[in-house]
Amino acid sequence: MLIPLTAIAVAAGMWADAAPPHRNYARMVFLDPHTRSLLADWKERAQEIVSSLRMAVGAYPAHVRLRELVDELTACDGNFRTWWRQHLVTTRTCGQSRLNHPIAGQFRVDWHVLTQVDDSEQGIVLISAPAGTPSHAAIRRLDAWAAKQNLQHGVGARAIDAGSQ
Repeated sequence: MLIPLTAIAVAAGMWADAAPPHRNYARMVFLDPHTRSLLADWKERAQEIVSSLRMAVGAYPAHVRLRELVDELTACDGNFRTWWRQHLVTTRTCGQSRLNHPIAGQFRVDWHVLTQVDDSEQGIVLISAPAGTPSHAAIRRLDAWAAKQNLQHGVGARAIDAGSQ
């Protein structure tokens, strides 16, 4: 089962509750208590974000919005500040996250970031859970809840069951 990150985020209230300039995953992970509570493995995900931001700043040192984001997170979050000073840089294109959602319960998802060779700034995050697993069932519960709340934004926010395609 593939499900876009936005379906989990939208159903969690992450994007809908944030003003457009603040719809930034790094900002939400560090500064939004609700988002933090959803990530059962928050520390690992947060450290990956810091490392990715460190890499982005190295690649684009003059990028104003990126610098503003780092400055904001440094000023507002002690964990970010500590990890930023460690200067760790890594790139992960796949992994697993554990979520603790108030509607869907606890579940795990596998994620993969797909980028183009000639445009590494753009990426698609695929999130999946094997069919028949408790995580698959949790995502289905979340998807059904999102549909009832009218939180979907077109067909891209619906879960895609790879087995039915």
